Amino acid sequence: MKARNGGPAAKRLLPKKDVWITLACCGVLLLSALFFAYSLRSASRVSSAQSYLAGRADAQVSLAVTPETAPEACGEGSVLPQARAVPVPEQPETRVPVAVPDETERMPEETPEETDAEYPEQAPEQPLTLAAAEPDQPLSAEAGDPAPPVSAPKAPVDRTQMIVPNWPCTDSLNSARDTVSYEFVLTERGAVRYSFGSSAESAGEWVVRLYQEYEVNGNGGEKALRLLNTLRATEEHSLFVSPNLGLTRGRYILRVSAGTPFSAATYSLELSFTAGTQYEIEYNDTRTRYTEIYTGSSVSGSASFYEQGFDVDWYLLRTYTAGALELTFAHENRELSTVAFRVDLYNENMEPLYSGNSLLQSESISSGAIGLPAGVYYISVQGRIYVDCDYTLSVRSLGGGYEAEPNDNARTATPVVSGRDVMGALSARVSAADRDYYSFTLPERGYVSLTMKNVKPAAEGKDYVRRLTLFAPDGTEVYSAMIAGGENAVLLSPDVGLPAGDYLLRVDDDNLYHNSDTYSLRFTFTPEESWEPEPNDTPETATPLLPLSPVTGTLSDALTDFDTDWFVLTVEEGDSLLLRFTHGDTGDERDIFNVRLYNADLQPVGETVVSCGNTPEISRTYPVLPGIWYVRVTSGKYASDIRYELTYSMEK
Repeated sequence: MKARNGGPAAKRLLPKKDVWITLACCGVLLLSALFFAYSLRSASRVSSAQSYLAGRADAQVSLAVTPETAPEACGEGSVLPQARAVPVPEQPETRVPVAVPDETERMPEETPEETDAEYPEQAPEQPLTLAAAEPDQPLSAEAGDPAPPVSAPKAPVDRTQMIVPNWPCTDSLNSARDTVSYEFVLTERGAVRYSFGSSAESAGEWVVRLYQEYEVNGNGGEKALRLLNTLRATEEHSLFVSPNLGLTRGRYILRVSAGTPFSAATYSLELSFTAGTQYEIEYNDTRTRYTEIYTGSSVSGSASFYEQGFDVDWYLLRTYTAGALELTFAHENRELSTVAFRVDLYNENMEPLYSGNSLLQSESISSGAIGLPAGVYYISVQGRIYVDCDYTLSVRSLGGGYEAEPNDNARTATPVVSGRDVMGALSARVSAADRDYYSFTLPERGYVSLTMKNVKPAAEGKDYVRRLTLFAPDGTEVYSAMIAGGENAVLLSPDVGLPAGDYLLRVDDDNLYHNSDTYSLRFTFTPEESWEPEPNDTPETATPLLPLSPVTGTLSDALTDFDTDWFVLTVEEGDSLLLRFTHGDTGDERDIFNVRLYNADLQPVGETVVSCGNTPEISRTYPVLPGIWYVRVTSGKYASDIRYELTYSMEK
């Protein structure tokens, strides 16, 4: 048969489309075959691996139950519990399921060199015998050999959970090393109080600590916990309550741990929260971590308890004008004569301005008026014992016109002006008694008068005494007097002659009873050249006398040392000296002045002239020689601060 084109006969060929389909089918079949072969090989490897692991597991199980290998598995000296051997039916075709071993027992991963290697054939399995224990009997490798169970030490457990305010949590501790932590988050400022109770009848103790989470290096820094309060609870009381703890926004943790002795009894823990800005902000235990307080406001706080010591709460107070402040500290009366709190006031340089101790039986203490210049001040409240009562600290402004603390020495004296009252108070202090110094300057010779009044009466049953002292520029006491307690008590000094210069006034206590009530003080200056200037208590400081030039003076009281006025005169020509001494009429016959003339060697001349109260004028004539002469005026048997006048003249 010929071809269509007349060529020789040839084999019929498939169309081109059918060829491609055939090749695709062959490829699919080839890939399927390769995949099937790979699966068979993987299954073989898995079976070998299971055999290897099963062998390892059998060895381990046998190690755990074979007496000969027990010391190696449980540690030297361990004793396994006794058991009765029970045969297990042999199952040659089934492997015992084994859990995946830990990291140290895992098979090594495949390496390229091991890809085609076969796992070694495992040894035939040995029958596994397990112990079926009698009721209440421990397991053992050999029947009939009772032994104590193996006891491994338990690791401490710290369970953490959230706690919601006003929702009690009930739990217990499993061991003395366990702790239970309760977390809570505050979204606003306020006060937290937590209570802990247990119904345990046996001895036991719990410790409940409150921690604050903070960032060590500021925002974004490493987080750490800071202890804020510790509460110890025993079986002696059914409920223990912490004081109110002022906190700000943040994350906090209450952690319950075992005390000594340990108790596994059930306990109840409850947390309460009160929102408000009237509370202190813990942690404020250092001067740089203060809670700010404002004039005319109050802050509520408490004394937390730490294992290391008692809580100290620091407050910062800013004043923008000079004036006096009064601190008031109040708490619940617990009827115990024990110091519970100490309150201190410092200026920016940490100089003490006030210190006060508050007893548990005292409902409140007051600082009295403390005159302060504008500035920054710190208040610290320190707990002296642990007591779960809250306190209230208040700051009140008393206005201007007060001293400026600290003014405890001449360098820090408060300047005063003639004719203007200044208010002051002697603040209570623990380290040293308060003294108030005032300074003034006289531009010329004259005399001053001092007035001091008590603004408030003395405390009931305590008659305090204050002392007022005037110092000359060289530090000599010119005048000193006391004023007793009482609202109407007034101290009026005599007129004290002084030369121009800088002077100091000092107010301090002079007996065992301190009183911080307010006083007022005023000095009045009158220029007068004819007034004897103090101090003139010695011949060396005598006031010069000129003929026919009267000099006015007084004998100012200096407490234990009565005032003495010395005068000096010069006689040019020898003749008679006429002394004339006058004073106000007191209306009685008591001698109040003694007048005497001395020569240059301080030898007395003539007799002492005594001036009585009802003889306001006396005169004496003395024959004298040229030279220096002295006149001394002292108090008689009765002291008087009325004015006197001394003059002399020369007669032929």
